[in-house]
Amino acid sequence: MKISKVYIKNFRSIKNLEFRFPESGLMIMVGANNAGKSNIVRTLNNILGETWWGKDIDPIDFYMRDPNNTIEIKIEFDNGRRVEFESDEGEWPKIF
Repeated sequence: MKISKVYIKNFRSIKNLEFRFPESGLMIMVGANNAGKSNIVRTLNNILGETWWGKDIDPIDFYMRDPNNTIEIKIEFDNGRRVEFESDEGEWPKIF
């Protein structure tokens, strides 16, 4: 199972981002310092990694440090399954 598509909204420096992983399975992120590359990796780790947010999201995790900006994360896999997270739903990642 491989990640095929990622959608991130209102997470740290990322206002709105959607991208697909290439079919080759290799993706290289290049950008200026403070462009959001680490925040993309942090997003994936928070949802799919060994340790993740839990119920207390830091104020720094919200875009512009404003908790009124709901964090939305959607990760799709090549087998059709997906994981979705919204910070204001009170439930943690939903797996479809």
